[in-house]
Amino acid sequence: MVKIDKYNWEAYGNADLEPSVRAILSSQSMQRLKGIQQHGPDVWVWKKLVMTRYDHSLGVFLLLKKLGAPLEEQIAGLLHDAAHCAFSHVVDFVFNVQSSADFHETEAEAFLEKSDLPEILKKYGYSMSRLMHHENFPLLERSLPDLCADRIDYLLRDAFHFDLLDMDQVKFLLSALVVENNEIVFSSKEAALLFGEKYLETNRKIYSSPGAIFYHTMLAEALKIALDKKIISQDDLFTTDDEVKGKLVSSGDQAILERMSLISEKTKLVPADKIDCDYHLKVKIRVVDPKIFLNGKLKRLSEIDGAYEKTLAESKNLQKEGHFIKISA
Repeated sequence: MVKIDKYNWEAYGNADLEPSVRAILSSQSMQRLKGIQQHGPDVWVWKKLVMTRYDHSLGVFLLLKKLGAPLEEQIAGLLHDAAHCAFSHVVDFVFNVQSSADFHETEAEAFLEKSDLPEILKKYGYSMSRLMHHENFPLLERSLPDLCADRIDYLLRDAFHFDLLDMDQVKFLLSALVVENNEIVFSSKEAALLFGEKYLETNRKIYSSPGAIFYHTMLAEALKIALDKKIISQDDLFTTDDEVKGKLVSSGDQAILERMSLISEKTKLVPADKIDCDYHLKVKIRVVDPKIFLNGKLKRLSEIDGAYEKTLAESKNLQKEGHFIKISA
């Protein structure tokens, strides 16, 4: 029996799952995602953000189903994070690609080709290679500032868990989504504005916050040390959070343990200037500018709302600066 978490159940409701989907969900590769937290080390501090890559992947699948996407695209959505590394995007900090956050994507196909998924997919007539190329699935993935199923699910899920949206608002936003010209857009300015504002707020308070970037940076430094000293291997990164964390802790390495100890609510991050700071925390630029289908035409929110256009520009400028901080534990 497929277990659907509380958020997915409340947001998307019950859904009949095809035999192919059940087989994929039961695979070792998908079950591994239950051991990978969506927000990596942030959950050691922010308990509200405890949710797994499995839950998110299932949510993206359910959203695509709700929007009437073809089954192949639904399955691509289900698998879109199947090759995620332990601690989610921390690995991008390890290999210095956090600006694009794409390490797990570049390594995904090679990792998954050795997994149990190709045989399952072949049985049901699907190509692993095609499913891994997300440009084939425009409802699943699109570049910022557009909407896509992946982006919509993680934003609504995270904002809900962090008390920035309630379930009535989540359902309102989901009800206002429509598909036009093979892309996901909103049917009203009200919904588009709510989503856009909540995306910027959630990005400010979670994804690009000093805390999140600092915690990711500290764990990335610990992982780099562990890789250099062969305490862990790159293969270990494709296991689970607990497995890798166990190896880090049991290593007894002082440099590793010092960095991990800073991932704590006791660590105070104090704003500083660029000359007198301990860290300059750089962030990925994230803004959305949803399209709205009005009077038979598609228009971006910024085109019809000057205040939102100004807010976007201000947000981009702040994100480009990053955070200058001093730490006190």
